[in-house]
Amino acid sequence: MLRLQNWAFTQGFALATESTKPKRVVYHCTHHKKETRNTRKTAEADRERVQTQTQARGCQFSLYISKTQRLDGQWAIGSTCLHHNHAPNPDPFHYTQHRKKKPGHAQAVALATAHRGVISYTASAEILRKEGLELSNRKEFYNLERREEKGELTKQEELQLLLTHLDDEGLHPRVRAETVEDGGSS
Repeated sequence: MLRLQNWAFTQGFALATESTKPKRVVYHCTHHKKETRNTRKTAEADRERVQTQTQARGCQFSLYISKTQRLDGQWAIGSTCLHHNHAPNPDPFHYTQHRKKKPGHAQAVALATAHRGVISYTASAEILRKEGLELSNRKEFYNLERREEKGELTKQEELQLLLTHLDDEGLHPRVRAETVEDGGSS
């Protein structure tokens, strides 16, 4: 899937897993459905978010990976349709599947995770911007995983956050440290 998704990135689209079976996996373009999936059969009027934007465009592009009998159980890639009914996206980072490929994204997530629960998205976004980093949107910031210890930061993370804030305000603290080594006898 990773290799196929990387290839899709270079082509300006993204893949979604349509079905998975022990001997066959089917992938479609993310624009493959004609309507959104409504497994609960909720009426349009009863939905909390009506008329939301979807990616559904009825694209027929489809790939599959399956074990073939004629190749003695080897895995093979095949297709049922290699044509899209839409133009490639000039910004493939638009797709959720490709956001992690954006340069600096891992650094931005790590820094924003330290901010989560301590400062707001706006303040975090400003700090990230000064570092030359960014998250995709507010939703990504608020969906960052919470710390297992009830959202608390470690002492090292607190110190790093404090030093970052002071540096942003133009204050450059100096720290004097002394290391005492135990001169035990051997």
